Amino acid sequence: MYYATAIKLLFAMLIGGVIGFERQTNNRPAGLKTHILVTLGATLVMILSLEGFEEGDPARMAAQVVSGVGFLGAGTILVRGKSVYGLTTAASLWISACMGLAIGAGFFVEVLMTLAVVLFSLGPLNFLKKKLLNESMTTTLNIHFSNAIDFNKIYGIITDLGIELEMFEIDKENKTLMLRFDSEAKKVSEVKQGILKVESVIGFEKVVME
Repeated sequence: MYYATAIKLLFAMLIGGVIGFERQTNNRPAGLKTHILVTLGATLVMILSLEGFEEGDPARMAAQVVSGVGFLGAGTILVRGKSVYGLTTAASLWISACMGLAIGAGFFVEVLMTLAVVLFSLGPLNFLKKKLLNESMTTTLNIHFSNAIDFNKIYGIITDLGIELEMFEIDKENKTLMLRFDSEAKKVSEVKQGILKVESVIGFEKVVME
């Protein structure tokens, strides 16, 4: 009994970790630890509902997990003006909980199949969707510079492309300029090319939020 439980919990940690790692590497609100804990918790609830109580309906505890994780997912959703961000991460927490329940019930193959579809949806499918539909996305650029940087020149590059700057922050100590704006993928590439030509800019890191 304990051997089987240990296998389920370790498998749940692996599954939650894979999804959480993908979210964390893309700088999403909920990352590795959160997804692992959600998947582990759901797995444990299902194990308890199946083996801890001789009488009762296991589906009742499972239903509580599915609905309850919605409150956690709501905390990852951000609203800026007419745009809503974090819905995909909220959904990834929900599907992690669902997979945890399936692991607790012993559906290992089904969980692996679901994980494959989830990773495809978060990676290649999401990339194709943005490319084909040319969707606007929120992009954060962390620009690194060696000496004093001409912010007006960078601002001009962005506004000349018809992009509205949402936020900027200069860290003089670490010589970093953070910019955040909404734009299509094509214009983001043009912004990057223009910024690299600005004097004293030595590179940057790009983060794309859904």
